[in-house]
Amino acid sequence: MGCLLSILGQGIIQNMSIFISHHSSKSEIAKHVAEYLERAGFQCWIAPRDIPPGSDWDDEISKGIKNCKALILLFCGEA
Repeated sequence: MGCLLSILGQGIIQNMSIFISHHSSKSEIAKHVAEYLERAGFQCWIAPRDIPPGSDWDDEISKGIKNCKALILLFCGEA
């Protein structure tokens, strides 16, 4: 992640929104990645945090992907 912070520090990436895709068994790791990137100035979309109560999960996830400029996919054996 040092490379991302270096790029951000140079002003190359500003207000980049990132969708973080993860298996529910890795939600704590995904949450930490989102918090790290948000402290560095990135905007992150991550489920379930960014899904409004009562919303259709599939629709909200599709919207989240469409509205982001980048995607981080966290692989795991449980997926």
